Amino acid sequence: LRSGGCLPRNPFNSEGCQVLPPGGPCALACGSAGEVANDPRAGHLLAMHTLPKKNTALGYPVNDYDAEGNEMVDARNARAVVWVARALEAKDQLRQRMAWALSQILVAASQDKTAVESELWTGFYDVFLRHAFGNYRELLREVTYHPVMGGWLTYVGSTSYNSDLAYADENYAREIMQLFSIGLTKLHPNGSSVLDGQGNEVPTYSNENIMSFARVFTGFGRVPERLNVEYRIELNQIDPMQMLGHNHDPYPKPDLEGGYLGDQYPLCSDAPKRAWLVKGARYEFLGYDYGGKHERIVHDLIPGSNLFAMLCNAELSGACTFNNIIELNATLSCTLDECGHEGVVVVKVGVGLYEYVPAPCVHPFFANGTTVVEATKKGFSQHCVDSSLPAAGVSCCSGCKDVPPPKFNRKKFSCQDVFAKLGNKMLKKCKRDKEWGRKQWCAWTCAQKGAGYPNLKCIGKYSEGGVCAQDVSSGSAQALCTKLGMEVCQSETKFSTQCGSGVWTSEACTQKVRVHADTKISGNTDYHGPNRFEAFWAGGEKVPEGEYDATVVLKPVFDHLPDPEKLAQLKIGAFPQVGACTHPVGCAGPVKAYAGVEGLHSTGTVFEHKGKYFKNAASIVTVGQNAFRNPPVFLRPGLRRGLERDRASLAEVESLLDHIFFHPNVPVFIGKKLIQRFTTSNPSPVYLEVVAKAFSTGSYAGIGGGRYGDLAATLAAILLHQEARRPASASDGLLREPLLKVLHFMRSMEYMRLDQRPVFFQDLSAQMGQFPFMSPTVFNFFEADYMPPSFEHFSELEPEPEPQPEPMVAPEVQIFTPPLAMGFLNGMSTLVYEQKSDDGIVKWTGPKAGELRFGVNGTIDEMLKELDLLLTGGRLTPQDAATVRTAYDGAPAGEKLKAAQEAIVMTPEFHIFGPIMPNGTRPKSPTPVKEHQPQSYRAVVLLFMAGGADTYHMLVPVGCNLYNEYKKVRDGIHHEQDKLLPIESPKQPRCKSFGVHPKLPFIADLYNKEQAAFVSNIGALVQPLSRSTMQTSKKCLKLFSHSHAQTAAHTLHCQIPGVAPRGVGGRIADDIAARHQTASFSLAGKATWSGGFDTNTEIVHPTRGAVRYSRYAKVKETVLNITSQQYGGVFCEEYAKLFQEAVDSSEHLGTLLDKVKLKTESSWKPSTDLSSQLYQVARLIQSRVKRSAERDFFFVQIGGFDTHKVMKDTLDILFADMNDSIEKFVAEMKAQNVFDSVVMATESDFGRTLDKNGNQGTDHGWGGNQFVLGGSINGKNIFNEFLSSYLPGTEQDAGRGRVIPQYPWESMMVPIAEWMGIADASTVFPNLKYFNRSSHIINNLFKPRA
Repeated sequence: LRSGGCLPRNPFNSEGCQVLPPGGPCALACGSAGEVANDPRAGHLLAMHTLPKKNTALGYPVNDYDAEGNEMVDARNARAVVWVARALEAKDQLRQRMAWALSQILVAASQDKTAVESELWTGFYDVFLRHAFGNYRELLREVTYHPVMGGWLTYVGSTSYNSDLAYADENYAREIMQLFSIGLTKLHPNGSSVLDGQGNEVPTYSNENIMSFARVFTGFGRVPERLNVEYRIELNQIDPMQMLGHNHDPYPKPDLEGGYLGDQYPLCSDAPKRAWLVKGARYEFLGYDYGGKHERIVHDLIPGSNLFAMLCNAELSGACTFNNIIELNATLSCTLDECGHEGVVVVKVGVGLYEYVPAPCVHPFFANGTTVVEATKKGFSQHCVDSSLPAAGVSCCSGCKDVPPPKFNRKKFSCQDVFAKLGNKMLKKCKRDKEWGRKQWCAWTCAQKGAGYPNLKCIGKYSEGGVCAQDVSSGSAQALCTKLGMEVCQSETKFSTQCGSGVWTSEACTQKVRVHADTKISGNTDYHGPNRFEAFWAGGEKVPEGEYDATVVLKPVFDHLPDPEKLAQLKIGAFPQVGACTHPVGCAGPVKAYAGVEGLHSTGTVFEHKGKYFKNAASIVTVGQNAFRNPPVFLRPGLRRGLERDRASLAEVESLLDHIFFHPNVPVFIGKKLIQRFTTSNPSPVYLEVVAKAFSTGSYAGIGGGRYGDLAATLAAILLHQEARRPASASDGLLREPLLKVLHFMRSMEYMRLDQRPVFFQDLSAQMGQFPFMSPTVFNFFEADYMPPSFEHFSELEPEPEPQPEPMVAPEVQIFTPPLAMGFLNGMSTLVYEQKSDDGIVKWTGPKAGELRFGVNGTIDEMLKELDLLLTGGRLTPQDAATVRTAYDGAPAGEKLKAAQEAIVMTPEFHIFGPIMPNGTRPKSPTPVKEHQPQSYRAVVLLFMAGGADTYHMLVPVGCNLYNEYKKVRDGIHHEQDKLLPIESPKQPRCKSFGVHPKLPFIADLYNKEQAAFVSNIGALVQPLSRSTMQTSKKCLKLFSHSHAQTAAHTLHCQIPGVAPRGVGGRIADDIAARHQTASFSLAGKATWSGGFDTNTEIVHPTRGAVRYSRYAKVKETVLNITSQQYGGVFCEEYAKLFQEAVDSSEHLGTLLDKVKLKTESSWKPSTDLSSQLYQVARLIQSRVKRSAERDFFFVQIGGFDTHKVMKDTLDILFADMNDSIEKFVAEMKAQNVFDSVVMATESDFGRTLDKNGNQGTDHGWGGNQFVLGGSINGKNIFNEFLSSYLPGTEQDAGRGRVIPQYPWESMMVPIAEWMGIADASTVFPNLKYFNRSSHIINNLFKPRA
């Protein structure tokens, strides 16, 4: 375990911190939610990752267990043991179910580095348990701050552009909206989509919003290591992340509703004078030794002051007794020096330090300012600061300086020496020389000689002084200097170096606004392009590009008392008012008014409505003849670091969480996702609206706390609604999750360990498709909108203006594949028959680990009825009940109960929620086509790089100017030319030489052998696009979303939502099947690409091939009886058909593949998932003769390409895997003598941004490069014109380095389809009509036929 370190204060433990005496390692003892001390009496039960061994970098699990047999549980599985124990044994089962449901919405899962650790994952899961019946806002907040989510969605370590000249990581900003809160489309309260005037769905956000919100999540970092936590290489993964404000983006952030984050927050400049002494002011104890980490000035309170007395809380002995948090219970008067401080951050009270915590507030980004001079390591810097802000110290000057010009200064001449040398010539310079007048050389001497500079009063010889009272306004600085008989200094002074925050000068300044070509603006930055943001221009006129002086005006908005609905026009909030309402007639109405000093309807007037306060003012910035609304910011311009910046950065995060949380989509979006986890996949509009209302009001049937976002009320509405309790529609219900079915069976059948050890589950993710902490992606184990092909209800493919019924979905069906369905049954049979097997669910050593204690009570009929009640809710149809009884009667003695349990586990009633509706006998399937001798053979293998591959890192131009652009734009993530594998492409217009990624030597070798080619500049398109035509042309739906982009690549009909168009591989197979014996396979689960309207996809397990039910021979009649029944209930019918297909497929393929042996069997031992998939493809191709196959389609997939972080290192690993796996596959194809008959092509969701983010990764892009290989490929070519320029602003730049592809996926897939033998490409590729066949479609991808 770790030693050393203290858990710091954070937003979740702050109230409970305890102040410790000085002299110890920690000044505060702050708790961690759910953390308890270790109990040695419990023994060492599970693996715990500990400190590294000597001379090693990695930790190791301690395996000295205190219970026999626990050595079976490796470190990777220990966290699942904890989860299973709670799921099986906890008394609060509804809380456990709700936590499991929430964890499938806000998904984070294991990564390679974290796979061996337990505490960080169980600690993260505890967040869902704590908030299961709490408020969704608090859950969203704690998940956002959690280092597990920060690592999973890669925003930990993301920084502002100013910090490291890289863009903010967009990962979390995208997923918190798409998956965790509002979804992609605006929704009505009943769940239907909001449509625009053309009948199109209205999106909830744009890519601009993602870029803006990504900047909000900059600055998060892990806290330091501490005591009593599991060892972790990457610092602390248990406790909430901290905000490192100096890395947080300081610029305005447009929101989702045409405003800015920070709208309707009060202005910091409107805070009460000396707010840190006002009643309610909050102070948090910092410790005893601040060390000047951030603030260079700590205010040392005078022992006799009122604030000192309040914070000291002295004992009788006079020593201070420090409290964790103190709120002033009355407004205090200032004492001596305190009266000169307008704002404080840290105060010292004796030996203790407190931080003043102000209420969140904002600053106008642009202001009429005054220059502040700040000392830096390189000298002095100047910046223009809002004069009203308490933002700098005071430097006072009087008299005139007497500094000679540099050429005399170098000779060590004084001004008197200069006069002695020059005489009247010097006086002429004083009066007439412009340089002397501007620099005011020898001002005191000139004045003494009667030649003083105009507008410069020389009352005496120069002196300076001042006060480093941090956070004083410009006006206060002037008043203080006047009081001293001096003036504010005009420039830097020796004294100004003593004030860490800088000092005010007397020089007024105008801030600059740069207007960009896209009418966005920037200011207060050295990096204008990356830091620009949207401006809301008055009148909507286009403003010429250029730099302007900004003039800020504060104008009143209302000249009368506004109605409540009009208050939304006020974008500036106000602090609560302490005086009485001053409106002569409105104080009794819904809106109250508090007059400003300039009158009732001045900019100082404040309106109140329902406890919210609004300032009657609009801040307008004028540039030339145009104007825009002055945006608010939480970080005041010029504030570089410190606790104030840290806290302001967190305030901005909180404002975004509020903005998202209160979006009108959230109640129905989250409500539907929770309904899908509990009762039905397709809730009715009425059901949805009731649940959304419970979320919004915080109450249902007397349950809930009455706050928006109440999860207890939401769950009550879900479970108590009549649609859940009495489902009646055929479409009600759902297919249950495999893991819940296992737990249900074990609890109902009273599974009991025979020893004192926990129940150890094997990793079931590859066997059943689901396991705790092992979701394959952020989209969960299955997608919420997955629609089985049989659920298709579209009458036509093009969307219509009239609203259509929401398509039916069945998320869990996505993982009900033949291999996983058979894996589930094999696992359940080991439970029922208490067998030890590789397919077992429970892992044990010795003869038996546990047993089912459910026994026979009463008669056989009574016992079977109880089984029916416990396992199906008493819903077995008469036919299925008879089937169960037959299984019971036919089983040998001692196995009768087990046979009945096994039979029930196969019924639809066990697997689904919802109506059963038996509907007679299912018609028999048509007789299979007889085998025939195949005439020819061809196969296409689609290798999908899931996650969005950065393929501009795979193929790079070299030895030309294009490489220079590439290196400039991709600086820090680029390849050096000499590290790439050289290839030539003489037909490319801008560069003839290219380099292939160094981890793809086999692909480069195939290219040079004319057996592989690259297809460049390719991606999802409806029609040709450019930057100029983006707004007017047809585009794919919901670009840059993983799920939609994958569907687009799979269907090649990307303007149609969902899988309605079917997969392009399946559509090609549909066409070819009329002339050839055709089959389609997926080695990566249910894949849209593989399925057609008529072509069914056969799914093969990537490592085990055809998974067969081990007891099928014994239960064949039972299976036949169950699947022969037809059902009116949609989910019952779907299960029965899929179950029969799974059994038939596994038996058929198993019989074929059992006899297959590869030519390269001895040398090909798959060690990765991709290699295993290609190994199974090779086996299927080897079986082609026995299958009478003429055309085969194979889908394989490799994941991990969502490289928001460390792109280069990640692609090194993935490309090495691809290279090795493909090399072995090609060797086998050549050994089978079919390499000329097989083509492999790659695809991906999308490409990635050309420029990097702050985590050395790249974000979601668009176009990219792919490769094809095979013996028939016209190799040694880069097809399509390669990207013409990497630079921003070109016609192929969609913004932030997202490349608009010049060529569609059809460019590559049409020639492959024609090679496979389609009759008419236009019938298979509906978008082909929008492209030019000669310029957009490759016409020579394959070698001419002999």
